[in-house]
Amino acid sequence: MEFDNFHFPTEIHGLPNPDLSEKFSGPVPVQLSNLTSLVDLNLSCNNFSGFPHQLGQLTKLVRLDLSRNNLTGSIPGQLANITSLMFLDLSCNNFNGFPHQLGQLTNLEELYAHSNQFLGLIPSEILQGSSNLRRLDLSHNNFTGPIPNQLAYLTSLMFLNLSYNNLNGTIPDFSSSLIEYNFSYNSLEGQIPCNLTNPSAFLGNKVSLMAEINERPRTKEVLYTIGLPIIVFSVFSTLGCLYPTILCLNPTLGRLVVLWRRRTLKISPQECMELKNRNLFSIWNYDGRIAFQDIIDATDNFDIRYCIGTGGYGSVYKARLPSGKVAAIKKLHGLESEEPALDECFRNEVKMLTEIRHKNIVKLHGFCLHRRSMFLVYEYMERGSLFYALRTDSLAVELGWRKRVKIIQGVAYALAYMHHGCNPPVVHRDISSNNILLNSVLDGFIADFGAARILDPDSSNRTLVVGTCGYIAPELAYTMVVNEKCDVFSFGVVMLETIMGRHPEEIVTAITFLRDCPSLMLKDMLDSRLSYPNNNQEVAQSLVLVVSVALACLRFHPNSRPTMEQVCGQLLGPRSPLPGTLHLVSLRDLMNPGIGTVDDSIEINVLP
Repeated sequence: MEFDNFHFPTEIHGLPNPDLSEKFSGPVPVQLSNLTSLVDLNLSCNNFSGFPHQLGQLTKLVRLDLSRNNLTGSIPGQLANITSLMFLDLSCNNFNGFPHQLGQLTNLEELYAHSNQFLGLIPSEILQGSSNLRRLDLSHNNFTGPIPNQLAYLTSLMFLNLSYNNLNGTIPDFSSSLIEYNFSYNSLEGQIPCNLTNPSAFLGNKVSLMAEINERPRTKEVLYTIGLPIIVFSVFSTLGCLYPTILCLNPTLGRLVVLWRRRTLKISPQECMELKNRNLFSIWNYDGRIAFQDIIDATDNFDIRYCIGTGGYGSVYKARLPSGKVAAIKKLHGLESEEPALDECFRNEVKMLTEIRHKNIVKLHGFCLHRRSMFLVYEYMERGSLFYALRTDSLAVELGWRKRVKIIQGVAYALAYMHHGCNPPVVHRDISSNNILLNSVLDGFIADFGAARILDPDSSNRTLVVGTCGYIAPELAYTMVVNEKCDVFSFGVVMLETIMGRHPEEIVTAITFLRDCPSLMLKDMLDSRLSYPNNNQEVAQSLVLVVSVALACLRFHPNSRPTMEQVCGQLLGPRSPLPGTLHLVSLRDLMNPGIGTVDDSIEINVLP
């Protein structure tokens, strides 16, 4: 059908998301530019051969799909006017040029431009403003030259496909957030960075594996050269233990206990000098100038005035260092430092956080070991824990739906990196809202790696049950075998808790033990402190997707739960149309058998 003289019927002008994925030809109709409320426009799988510049007036577009058409020439520069774009699919056309204006799409998260006729260098201009870019596919083109270094600086980038081009030079050191990648069938050479561990992603190149020992921190050397550390960073993981109990039963007594412990365990000036002279304090990846005395001065010898939190063991202090930077100091109490279990946690915390780095994992800046002073120095998180934010009305309101979904995505990326980007995999074993910390802009970070464990492929990985009650996978009670699916279950609980604003105890119990989904409407489980998202299609679709994925993570049998890589794929993928009006969606509707892998030998109750 030709669009040359086609006029849209008046009744479609009110549609927010028209889908024109039929076999139309000719130029894209200019009349579409009148639909200024468009949010999602799908023109894929047609024979369109022209794109009118007037469509740059659709400034509310979030998703634009132009894939599988006959569009030629340079990508229309007018697309840069649609600064709200988060998803852009230009694949399977005959485009041959990138306009530099596309760098203005600062909200763009997904860009697909594979199977076109692009020539020359990958344009670095389009990457300069793409700090939110998570998925990029430029495969099956004719790009030449080196891989731009700007790609390696995109810390949000998780999926990258540059295969089947004519790229040359070496492969940059990509951010640890990169999970899925393909550089095959180019002319790349040199060594593969050690954090890119999939050999099949480099077929058809002249590259070699980099010796891992030269690039990754050598934990034993760190531990034995600097000193053996003794406590775990666990800011909010032990809420509800000794001190909170005392404070609830008798607030006055609780304050006296805390004050007594702070005053009786202070370090004398002579011991401060001894600590400094013994060189048992180390700082790395910070500013290289911090000394032990800086920490002592910043906290007035760990005075209670600087204490911002107290858990089952240890206290957390806020320290403003001479550089002006603020750090959080987790200090172990003197008597607790003699406990072997806490010694093991501390060693484990340092081991994990010196070997794994990710934008959504809290950063460890240093540690100190001494008989009377044991502490960790880590990145300061201004907004505290997700647990605290969800239970404080003012913070919960500030934590709107989009921010909550973003926190869920960030934690998912970090867990996927631990499970699939580390070799061997790392499991956290204590994922809970207490152990997700929020920075000043409410981004989520995984904390508390004291219970984390590296999975040994030659071991049964049996373990004592650890974790926070209400988040522990049910199979640990009878198998005592830890694997990645234990984290997946805990993350499913956190996902529902984030959406509900409270712990989903009843739902988790019903799903995991009754192996069924309660007859609960989605609208009744949403946090009532936030406005109902019925009139916001994008938010509504995101919430439906999050709850659907969470329910899959909570399946009773570990083999039927998705992997974190699959979870990320779902959270990053396109939003499906709602199964009905949002207020009519039930949890039964969201039991999705298509998410994750299912062991056929296991009977699973999945309701349509």
